[in-house]
Amino acid sequence: MSNRTIVGSWRWVFVGVLVAAPWIATGAGPASHQAVQVPRHMDAAPLAGGQATAPSMEIIGFSKLKSLTEATTGPLAPAAANYFFNQPNALVVTGANGKAVATTVSHLAEIHADYPLASPTWLFNSYGANFLTGSPGILGVFGPGGPYGPGMPNPPGLSVVQYDPEGQTSNGTPQAECDALNAGDMSIVKAAIALVHAKGLKFLLSPSTDVGMIGNAGSYPNKYTTWINQDRGAWSALGEDFYSIQSQQAEGTPYFSTFVSQAIAESKWAAPQVPVSVGIGINPHNPPTVITTPILMDAYNTAVTDGAAGFWQNVELGVNANVPVSVYVDFFTQLYALTGA
Repeated sequence: MSNRTIVGSWRWVFVGVLVAAPWIATGAGPASHQAVQVPRHMDAAPLAGGQATAPSMEIIGFSKLKSLTEATTGPLAPAAANYFFNQPNALVVTGANGKAVATTVSHLAEIHADYPLASPTWLFNSYGANFLTGSPGILGVFGPGGPYGPGMPNPPGLSVVQYDPEGQTSNGTPQAECDALNAGDMSIVKAAIALVHAKGLKFLLSPSTDVGMIGNAGSYPNKYTTWINQDRGAWSALGEDFYSIQSQQAEGTPYFSTFVSQAIAESKWAAPQVPVSVGIGINPHNPPTVITTPILMDAYNTAVTDGAAGFWQNVELGVNANVPVSVYVDFFTQLYALTGA
C-alpha cells in the first residue's frame, strides 16, 4: 500500500472503477434526476492518495436507510445521507422477500423523490414466482405478459434490477433455482440478465454465500471455503453490471479478511470490468454486542484494501441481531468526516 492511508487507497481504487464503469463516472441514470446533491466540499484539505470524484458504490435497503435518517435519537445528518446515498453510485433497494408489485413500485417512486440522484433498485429473490408470497419474480414482471414486459414502460425512476437468490424458506427463492446455482447451471441468471438489459436497466447479482449448498458444505463457516472451492467468483462474469459478495456474516471474525480477500480476487479475475461490492453490517452468529462501529470500520478498511468497489450496507435493527441504530449512524458519520466532509 506504499504510503497511502486506508481512506486514500479507497479513493484510488474507486477511480479504477469509474474507468471500468463509465455510467458511474458520468452519473448516468434516469433522465429526470436533478442535480440537487449536497456539496461535497472538495476544496477541503486533500486526503492522502488524492481526491475522488464520487463516493463508493453503496447498496442499502430503503427502509433501512429511513431507519437511520428518521431515528428518534441521533439520526444520520442530511449532509452525510446525501453524500453516500443521493448519488448515482448508490443503489437504494426495495422489493425483498417477494414484496407485492404495487407496493414495490410505490417505494421506487418514493426513493426517486427522496434521493433523485440515486439509482432506485428492485430486489427480487426469485426469477420465477416467490415461493413464500407468490409474487412474480423477474420473469413475471419483465417477461412477456408481465406488467413491465417487452413494450411496456419501466416503473418511474427504476435504474437497477437485483437478483438475490438465497433460500426457499428464508427468502422465497424456489428450490429449483437454488439447486441449479449449486450445480453450476447459470441459465436462469443469464435469462434474467437478458430480460433486464432488454429493458434498458442495469443488473446486480447478489447471491447469498450459501445459496444451494447442501449439508455441512453450507454451514458456518464452511460455506466460505465451499464458495472459494466452487469458484463462485466466476459468477461475476455472467453479463451482469454489478456483483456483490455476501460476506457480512463473517464480520468481526478471522474468517472475514481471508474470505473477502480471496473472493474479491476470484471475482475480479473472472470479470475485471465488473464492480464487486461486499456485504458489511451484521454478523448474526455473534451476540448483538459484538457489532460495533469500530468493527464496521475495520470491515470497511479490510475490503477497501482488497479492492472492493463498494459495499452492501446491511443495517439490521431487530432482525437477526438487535444492533442499536447508533452503531450504524456513528459509522456513516465517521466515514463522512474521513471521506466527504
